[in-house]
Amino acid sequence: MADHDLTMTATEYHGWHFLPSDGCLANTDPKIKVQVGEIYHEDRRPIVPCDVGLHASARAIDALVYAPGSIVCQVVLSGVVILHGLDKAAASARRVVAMADATILLHEFACQCAEDVIHLCENKEVARLAIDTKRRWMRGEATDKELDAARDAARAAAWAAQDAARDAARDAARDAARAAAQAAAQDAAQAAQNMRIESMLMQLLGVERRNTDGC
Repeated sequence: MADHDLTMTATEYHGWHFLPSDGCLANTDPKIKVQVGEIYHEDRRPIVPCDVGLHASARAIDALVYAPGSIVCQVVLSGVVILHGLDKAAASARRVVAMADATILLHEFACQCAEDVIHLCENKEVARLAIDTKRRWMRGEATDKELDAARDAARAAAWAAQDAARDAARDAARDAARAAAQAAAQDAAQAAQNMRIESMLMQLLGVERRNTDGC
């Protein structure tokens, strides 16, 4: 267990968890289909985040980092709960409160995040085309081949812009004050993205959003 892990007992941890596209618990044989309202248990001990236990993240944006698929669950961890930093926890029990297929929603979330930074792109037309093609693909109006071509063009433009920015900022990166400001801006952007994705997911699930921005 890592030094920064913290054990909680006889308490509940409300969070988010993503399942594979088949809606089954990962790494079980035979497969176990997840059902809303059910409580699932981890009988192995000790509970070790990222290794042994039933996992969740307090923020949806953090849960996405560990997502094996696009089936989203709002869950409650209980029993022995091990906090792994601020972005993840593992427990001996997990109850599924709500569940839905978030595939299309996550594609739309990606489009909106891309639109937030499109003004930073050197070739805005290529970036806009990629986003528009993605949305047409979501509606069944564009082929996989068209989507791949638009994505490849946007990726090439993004790498070119990133290389230019990296060269210009190489010396400035040594400035601790600027580095701190950049970190703060990144945290603020992530909090805003989390608020957006949680609001979208809550609407999909038909439940009220819990305030997790301070977690």
